[in-house]
Amino acid sequence: MRVFSTTSLRSLLAAGPAVIPVLGALLSAVTAIGQAQAQAADLPRDEIVLQLSAEDWVETKTARVVAAADVAIAGENRASVRDRMLDALKKLSPEADWRLSQFARSQDSAGLERWRVTAEARLPEKSLGGLDDRAKSLSQPGLQLRIAATQFMPTLDEREATLAKLRAALYAKAKAEAEQAAKTWPDRAYRVARVDFQQIGIPMARLAAQEAMPMAAGGGASFAPGDDLAVAQKLTLQATVTLAPSK
Repeated sequence: MRVFSTTSLRSLLAAGPAVIPVLGALLSAVTAIGQAQAQAADLPRDEIVLQLSAEDWVETKTARVVAAADVAIAGENRASVRDRMLDALKKLSPEADWRLSQFARSQDSAGLERWRVTAEARLPEKSLGGLDDRAKSLSQPGLQLRIAATQFMPTLDEREATLAKLRAALYAKAKAEAEQAAKTWPDRAYRVARVDFQQIGIPMARLAAQEAMPMAAGGGASFAPGDDLAVAQKLTLQATVTLAPSK
């Protein structure tokens, strides 16, 4: 909308009585627009806000295994020590893709250089049997290998895949709610205007996982070849859905 300054209005008035109807119409239009905006602001928005929830189990058939190596070096080449340690990890579980996650180096009072190294890998449950025994058998003077932890936790990709399924389920629920609202109030034609997701609660492990974890932590846990013990966590996703009228 064009804004007229005081000088412009004076110029229009100076032009003569012919411009007075024009000014009157302009002022009336401005007043009508202001009243329409005020009325629109006072009208109720007629939005519907509701909470929807969905839950599912995220499955995993692998465990996060953490192996720890304590190394003492006395005049030996560091590169050869590193190679011996990596070779021991490979023999511990040949199919695992071991990644070194921590490394600490110190020197004791006898002048020996000491390393504390941790490595992590994901292993299928059927490969967990006898890990502690193999770690002991692979230990040697100057290199002690042990299993520090075994955690039955789904991977990030597995969790994200389940969350994607939950979001799709909530989208379908929100669409159904909008369609039902539109049937109830056909003059409003409700639609989904906004969906806000919140992951609620702490993931809960199934009993199978809770029973398996103490066995692994205690050492000497054995799994028969071919065992297929699925471990899962329960995920719950909540959404705040806003339905707004299209008309």
